Amino acid sequence: MKLSFSLLVLAWRLRSLLPDGSSLKKLCIGVAPPPRQHRSLTMADWTDCLNFGISIAKQASKVVLTAFQQEKEVKLKSSPADLVTETDQRVETIILSAIRSQYPQHRFIGEESVAAGERVELTDLPTWIIDPIDGTVNFVHR
Repeated sequence: MKLSFSLLVLAWRLRSLLPDGSSLKKLCIGVAPPPRQHRSLTMADWTDCLNFGISIAKQASKVVLTAFQQEKEVKLKSSPADLVTETDQRVETIILSAIRSQYPQHRFIGEESVAAGERVELTDLPTWIIDPIDGTVNFVHR
């Protein structure tokens, strides 16, 4: 079974779609357009975000791979097919902490945080969308 780690998959898909980086601003799905009232982000800024995302995805994937072989604590969110594990929550925390440290002005929409009731406020600031384990049901049943 292939574990899909959303941030890493997104980063690699972007990299493969944009070998020269020319359209990165337009296609950077995980990060919102640059804020209008702030300094415009350069291509180098977007590339730094992408490379940072790949780096933290690789770090977080080690947690997922370790948990893959262990018994999982599973909770239901909205239905029997909508699951969350301790690993989902832990990985989201790791990713969000790393991004907050590197990019304090950036915003986040985390799948597990939102499911737990965290309020989402959409702004013009760069916004990372985090799904810690893409395919939690498969992750649980492995």
